[in-house]
Amino acid sequence: AVNFCVNDSPLKGKEGSVYTAQKLAERLFREAESNVSITVAHSKQRDQLEVQGRGELQLGILIENMRREGIEMAVSPPRVLFKQENGAVLEPIEDVLIEVDEEYSGIVIDKLSRRHGHLIDVESTLGGRCRVRMTVPARCLIGFRPIFTADTRGSGILFSTFNSYQPHRGETGDLRKGVIVSMADGVLTSYALESIQDR
Repeated sequence: AVNFCVNDSPLKGKEGSVYTAQKLAERLFREAESNVSITVAHSKQRDQLEVQGRGELQLGILIENMRREGIEMAVSPPRVLFKQENGAVLEPIEDVLIEVDEEYSGIVIDKLSRRHGHLIDVESTLGGRCRVRMTVPARCLIGFRPIFTADTRGSGILFSTFNSYQPHRGETGDLRKGVIVSMADGVLTSYALESIQDR
């Protein structure tokens, strides 16, 4: 789920032509009428709409379509939806299948284990590659793909699908999400970016 609200950043008005909360709400509720896999509701926070969908890809496509239509908006970071059952918190768990060169399998397993991943199986395949199966909380996979691509030098394949809701596996601490956000418009030198890239 993500929260949509009116763009109130310093860069407001640079790209789009639709800025009002009313127009944003009309567009999202119109999308919910034709797309049965998303749900739109007013958020607990003032002037925000909560949109629930089937994952990062679906919500990303919706955001990109709205951007192309000239709608400016601010979007919260994605988050997963938890369930309460018999007083216990349940979270969505995904089956993750990874095919990677054997030399990178250790670092991939290590990083997913730090994200509360449970290893199910590792098997060697042809060409010096191996196939890794794990179960990982969906919240821990948010922002992992760019890290995975960098760690495997672009040679890895990662596929995930929903498994079930299971008991919460604990807090992850401060995980690297792989994102840099700009607060101002302007020119930047490559020298200035070098120290930021390591973060």
